[in-house]
Amino acid sequence: MTLIPDQLHTVAAKLPDRTAVDVVDDDAMTFEEWATCSNALARTFVGLGVQPGDRVMLLLPAVMAARFAVAYIAAHQAGAVVVPVNPRYA
Repeated sequence: MTLIPDQLHTVAAKLPDRTAVDVVDDDAMTFEEWATCSNALARTFVGLGVQPGDRVMLLLPAVMAARFAVAYIAAHQAGAVVVPVNPRYA
C-alpha cells in the first residue's frame, strides 16, 4: 500500500516543476514546493511533540486551499490523524 505522502514525493521527484495545486484566489505551487513545504511543516509538528496517532486539527479558510493541502500531507507525514474543521462552523 502506497501512502499519499509517498506518492507526492514520487511525483515531485519525477515532475518537480509541474503545477500540483492551483486554486483560485490562492497561490499555485509545484510538486517540489508542495513536498518541500510539507516536509518542513511535518518536522515542525514533530518538534512540537506530535506523535503517531495524535490528532491534528486543521482550521484554514477555504481560500487557503493550497496551504490546507500542505498541512494535510504534513500531518500525515508526522503520523497524525487529520481533523479538518470548517471555520464557518468553529
